[in-house]
Amino acid sequence: MGAKKAKLMKESENSTRTRARKNRRGALRIPLIALVMSLAACGGGSSGSGSSTSSATPVGAVTVSGNQFLRDGQPWVPKGVVSVAFNAAPAIRQGLFLTAYNDLSPTELAAMKAWGADTVRVMVGQPALDPQASLYSSTFIGDVQKGVTEARAAGLNVIVTVQDESGTGETSPMTLPNAGTGRVWQQLAPMFAGDPGIMFEIMNEPQPLPSAANWQAWATAMNAMVAIIRGSGAKNVLLADGLGFAEYLSGAPTLADPLNQVAYADHPYPHSSTDQTTIGWDAKFGDFAASTNAPVIITEWSDENEPNGVLAYCDGNTPQAALNFLTYLQSRHIGLIGLGYDLPNQPAVPRDGRIMLDFNGTPSTFANGASCDSAAFGPGTVVQSYFRTGNVPGKLE
Repeated sequence: MGAKKAKLMKESENSTRTRARKNRRGALRIPLIALVMSLAACGGGSSGSGSSTSSATPVGAVTVSGNQFLRDGQPWVPKGVVSVAFNAAPAIRQGLFLTAYNDLSPTELAAMKAWGADTVRVMVGQPALDPQASLYSSTFIGDVQKGVTEARAAGLNVIVTVQDESGTGETSPMTLPNAGTGRVWQQLAPMFAGDPGIMFEIMNEPQPLPSAANWQAWATAMNAMVAIIRGSGAKNVLLADGLGFAEYLSGAPTLADPLNQVAYADHPYPHSSTDQTTIGWDAKFGDFAASTNAPVIITEWSDENEPNGVLAYCDGNTPQAALNFLTYLQSRHIGLIGLGYDLPNQPAVPRDGRIMLDFNGTPSTFANGASCDSAAFGPGTVVQSYFRTGNVPGKLE
């Protein structure tokens, strides 16, 4: 879901955000690129519920043209929310992940749209979809297909994101796309190839920190996935997360997509006062967005609500910084996916700063004296206002 707060992972009873940042400083575990490339050469086919095809272009078809997204041929800036309903493998699903799975329904998807979202980012756990993984579930892919299909029926665009962090049940999370990721896309890509309203986010939050060598390894691994997906016949828009748990795009090489339908994704969580400013946003993704001929999208963001925290940052300027951040995105036509519709703040872990306070769509707030480390604190109300009106609120809400 990265140096950002350990979020979304390992939350069983209360929190899903425990991640050992020391892994960032460890040795880079190079994925099995050769095996992945072998998979690409072999092509792929769905081992689940079959390929989804259509003779007519579904409503909400997404394409890339230069540095912008088009939806049904018109310029589009996505505004959406994250769902973790399919994050955890069925064998280990519990806590918030179990609630999110049980709650996902046409009613909840309609509520997401009413909340102001036009897109839902669906996190899909790699261990449950990789036939060679110990947590593989033969029925899981059918659940994913049903959920994505229902989201499209609700009028939402969908980002399908392959996730391999610890909350999925993975005991050795991958640092870059690997052979297992390729086997997952061999199933998912042909399944959703018939609907261009579904985008494919290749891998959630590649871990290595930016360096020339790591960017080269990133490009090799990502291009192997592009080859697998395109080899399946899928023409869907692809999203590539940057390095450093997706916090950095500056320095990213251009990926080799024969269809030129790749966009780039960032997760700019704050870790310092500078990270809450234009200087920080430029350094992480803004300068890249201004210089590359491809769209950039924020596929995960919320405020981090931990005063002077090691893994996150929050201070008295954080609420105003959230408004400034939305203005920054709006002026650059960069889309935003908020964390997360079914991953609310928890009373026992108040320093989340997510956009929701509960599973009923109640947004977090900066109003009524909410401050860092208070349970209600978060950007939900201002994000919802921005989504619904297209305008950044003029004051804190």
